[in-house]
Amino acid sequence: MIRLFFPMRRLPHLSHEDFLAHWIEVHAVLNEPFRLIRRYVQYHTLLDDPTRSVLAKAGMSTLAPYDGVPSAWYDSLDDMILEHDPTRTPYCEPAVKDHNLFIDDSRSVACFTDEHPIVEPGGTSPYVLVGCLRRRASVDPAGFQKSWLATAGLTREAHAAGLITGQIQCHARLGNAGNLEGIGSAEEPWDGVETTYFGSIASFRTWARSAECARLADAERDFVDHARSVYVLTRRHVIKQQVR
Repeated sequence: MIRLFFPMRRLPHLSHEDFLAHWIEVHAVLNEPFRLIRRYVQYHTLLDDPTRSVLAKAGMSTLAPYDGVPSAWYDSLDDMILEHDPTRTPYCEPAVKDHNLFIDDSRSVACFTDEHPIVEPGGTSPYVLVGCLRRRASVDPAGFQKSWLATAGLTREAHAAGLITGQIQCHARLGNAGNLEGIGSAEEPWDGVETTYFGSIASFRTWARSAECARLADAERDFVDHARSVYVLTRRHVIKQQVR
């Protein structure tokens, strides 16, 4: 199964609140006929996203945050392409027209990934830290993926300490298969997307101050370019099938 992420920024004339309201109240309904989407989740960036202050203190990300991150699961890349072809699927055109009303494609990025569950999320875990990761220039894509998987033990330590409820590593497909042509900036070709799960905002803040989080950040510096990565704390909204 392939997992699509589409980290989005809103059109400049829209407020953050208006963007999120339209996305879940209007656009989600237009996605209902898409029969080849196996799972679909909206991750809504919080208006007062606490990651901003955390990252600023750490001197990490310098890129603008996303307003939201949709994620859809397909059996294959061919299924995704078929379902989004307006000449073959009549319900695609209304969704595309609506997409253009609130999403700034020039500042949004599509990324196709394969999932690597490190710790399956427990319970409802309504808050999710989404990290869109860029590798260091000195690290090739395969090396990035190998190094990232090697941090799994540190993530499991954080889970054992009760700091997180789960984490999934989503590795961008190697080569051009990881990106969707025509959408997004060349400055943001993500090498991976991580989703880390929390029971509350307070839980996130506790984890962000923990020694476990610091050790993980130190390990990632060898292969992740944090200054060119984007992190947002989101509220999860399951649209189709209860899923991580």
